[in-house]
Amino acid sequence: MIIGYQSEGTLGRRLVDRAEVVRIYGEDVRVQAGIHTVGGLSAHAGQDELVKWYGSIGGRPPVHLVHGEKRGRDGLAARLNHDYGVIARMPGHGEVITL
Repeated sequence: MIIGYQSEGTLGRRLVDRAEVVRIYGEDVRVQAGIHTVGGLSAHAGQDELVKWYGSIGGRPPVHLVHGEKRGRDGLAARLNHDYGVIARMPGHGEVITL
């Protein structure tokens, strides 16, 4: 049983997508288990809640989106720009941000 969202490129996502073979520690393993998913148990706010939360912060601080898939981050960045005029940055792997 897989609980919650599984990001693209993860073992969990490959199992949810019904892969016949997965690679674990460099070894190909045939999936013989029945896979059941339970959705709707994600522990983070949705886009509407995040945008509303940001809107409640004074001074419009900078935003760096570092979590989630690109499509979702792009959508959130566009919404923040539209609603509040903020340009959300999406730093790359290993990029250092000085706070």
